[in-house]
Amino acid sequence: MDGGARACPGRRLEEKPAGNATAHRGLFEQFRQPIRPPARPRHLALDFAAGTAILLAMEEWFDVVDENDAVVGREKRSVVHARNLLHRAVHVLAFNQRGQVFLQMRSRNKDQCPCLWGSSAAGHLDCGETYAQAARREFREELGIEAPPLTELFRLPPSASTGWEHVVVYGCRCDGPFHLNAEEIDRGEWLDPESLTVAVRSQDPAFTPSLGTVWNAFLAQSPSVP
Repeated sequence: MDGGARACPGRRLEEKPAGNATAHRGLFEQFRQPIRPPARPRHLALDFAAGTAILLAMEEWFDVVDENDAVVGREKRSVVHARNLLHRAVHVLAFNQRGQVFLQMRSRNKDQCPCLWGSSAAGHLDCGETYAQAARREFREELGIEAPPLTELFRLPPSASTGWEHVVVYGCRCDGPFHLNAEEIDRGEWLDPESLTVAVRSQDPAFTPSLGTVWNAFLAQSPSVP
């Protein structure tokens, strides 16, 4: 990467066996190299010299909702997060034909959880957008391809662990190849579900709290892999 696109220092994903070391399959039997986005063009680079990114676009606005997910107003992203206002988000879990789940390492440019591993794709709903529309948009914007058919798996109520978001989680089958958005993602890797479960249950700090909440809910729901 060029000088304006510094990679996250976070470690690569590793298998985390619980008890019997042979209980989990070795990782990356097929995908041994992490998937990296192309280098960010210099004219799009963010300046971190003063410790604060120079925002290149207008601040996002979100629908503010109540406990029943009814829209009660609109507010800027920074205000929503600062005041813990209830809002909406989606997560997508993409599984390949081997049953592995794709995880992305969030860019160091992110204002929340930079350089941590998160869901295959995730993001906030734009004002007036439906959950399904947002899931397809985030998949396309972050992973660089049109989303395959998405299945709604479950919904999560707002809480501290979701960032006070009403969350809808979708699943899909997709082997890629992905074309990762360098503004959003540092790199991506496929991980065996068993290893992700061990990491989440051990509260591995390399993973976002929201991914832990989503994955625990996924296990509790016991859905079949989409």
